[in-house]
Amino acid sequence: MFNQLMKRSNAVWAYSTGRFAEERRTFLSDLIERGHGWHTLRQTNKFLLAIAERVNVRQRTPITERQIVRAARDWAAKTCSESCSDEARETLTKRFIFVAKKWFRFLGKWSEPARNPQFKPELDSFLKELRDERGYTDQTVTSREEALNLFFEWLGNQGTPLKEMSPATIDAYFIQNKARGWKKSTVKAYGNSLRAYLRFASQRGWCAPGLAETIQSPRIYSNAGLPEGPSWEQVRRLIAHLNTERPSHVRGRAIILVPAVYGLRIGEVCSLTLDDLDWVNDKIRETRPCHRRLHPI
Repeated sequence: MFNQLMKRSNAVWAYSTGRFAEERRTFLSDLIERGHGWHTLRQTNKFLLAIAERVNVRQRTPITERQIVRAARDWAAKTCSESCSDEARETLTKRFIFVAKKWFRFLGKWSEPARNPQFKPELDSFLKELRDERGYTDQTVTSREEALNLFFEWLGNQGTPLKEMSPATIDAYFIQNKARGWKKSTVKAYGNSLRAYLRFASQRGWCAPGLAETIQSPRIYSNAGLPEGPSWEQVRRLIAHLNTERPSHVRGRAIILVPAVYGLRIGEVCSLTLDDLDWVNDKIRETRPCHRRLHPI
C-alpha cells in the first residue's frame, strides 16, 4: 500500500513501520475502493501518520472531539513556522480534524457529539440531495454538514424557527462569529454552505424566499493567503544567534540585514558584488533593470 503512495524507500519504511500502520493501511484501501484520487490519497496518508502519532486509536473508550482538536493544534503548532499565516495554520488544523474524524468513524472509534435535533430532518434531506443527486464528494458534504450544524445549533439557541428567519438573523450569526475570531475565508466558506442550503429550503417552502441572495461573501484577494514575513523582533533574534567569528555567519548576517533593512529581493541580494559597495561615500548601489538606487550603509 505505502509503496504505491511514495517513491522514496526511507519514506515507505517510515510509514510502513509507523504507529498503527495496519489501521492506516486498511483505511487507505477503503478510500481506493471508493474511487478517491491519488493526490487525495497521498495527502491523507501524510495526515494519518501525524494523527496516529498523537491519538491512540486502540484505546478502549471512544475518541472524543477534545482529543482530536488538541492533537490537531499540537501538530499545526509544530508543523507551521513562525512566518506561517493564521489562515494557513487554521486550514491545516481543519484538514487534520477532518481526516481524523473520517478515519475514526471508519474504525468505529469516533464519539459523535450530540447535536441539536431540531433541524435534523431538513439538514439530512439537503445532505442526501448533495450526495445522491448532485454527486458531491464526501469531503464537500462533510464540510457543508459541519458548517450548517453550527448554524442550526446557534439558531436553535436563539429560539428562531426556520420559517421566521430574516436577513437580520443571518447578519447577527455572522457578526457574532466574526467577533469570536472567524477569518474571511471561514466566513466565505460557511456563507457559501448556508446560501446553498437556503436556496434548497426556499424551494420547499421551509423558509422565506430570497434569503440566500442576502448573504454577501467577503472579498478575499488572491495573495491574501501568502505567508507573512518575519517580524523585526524575529529578525533580531535570528541575527543574535549568528557567530560573528565564523566567516559564513558574517556573510549570513549581511545577507539577512540587506533585505530586512533595505527591502531588497532575494535576486537583487544575490546579484550584489563588491563593486556595488561604495565605502568612500558609505553607499550601497542597488542595480535594477530600469534604474539604480543608492542606499546609505
